[in-house]
Amino acid sequence: MLSGIFLSLVFIGMLLTIGIIDFKNGSLTFGLDLSASTPDFPQKSLGDLLGLLSGIFYGLALFFYGYRKDVDSIVRGVWNFFWAACATLVMSIVLRPWHGISTFTATNWMWAVALFLVCGLFALGFLVVAGRNLPAVEYSTISYWECPVAILCGLLVWGEKLTPMGMIGGLLIVGGGLAPIIVDAIARKSRASTS
Repeated sequence: MLSGIFLSLVFIGMLLTIGIIDFKNGSLTFGLDLSASTPDFPQKSLGDLLGLLSGIFYGLALFFYGYRKDVDSIVRGVWNFFWAACATLVMSIVLRPWHGISTFTATNWMWAVALFLVCGLFALGFLVVAGRNLPAVEYSTISYWECPVAILCGLLVWGEKLTPMGMIGGLLIVGGGLAPIIVDAIARKSRASTS
């Protein structure tokens, strides 16, 4: 029951940060505006749609990582990286970025290697191992930390604007993600003191 409440807080926080739940013109609005493109992001609607699909499949991955405890984390990690690389190759062929890669400078290649290490090796590697060792609900609440981290990086690095509803959503994500850890620590402490 408590885990469901924490997961709900995180989920509502996510909806607030991405603007599905928003406060505009004095009223609460629900929904994703797939027609809201900007000069900086002319294909924002496509990005929103693909992001939503990515979230659905990511959620399914979190469930199956926890469900298949019989599969070793290393084996799961290898297959995870393999299929991620295949999907990236397919998307690269569809998007045809070859002209951009041919003009890569040394700095571009250093960023590519850094992104591989941070986003691929560490993020997906830790995700796979965590999925084997946590229940699906706790795993999903903790993994939503990606939202506040992305918001903070966007704010500090690219100067992206953060709305008041986005701030509330970020706080709900952080609170809902930390709460299971805190509750578990308190429960362990009380069990230890009664033993």
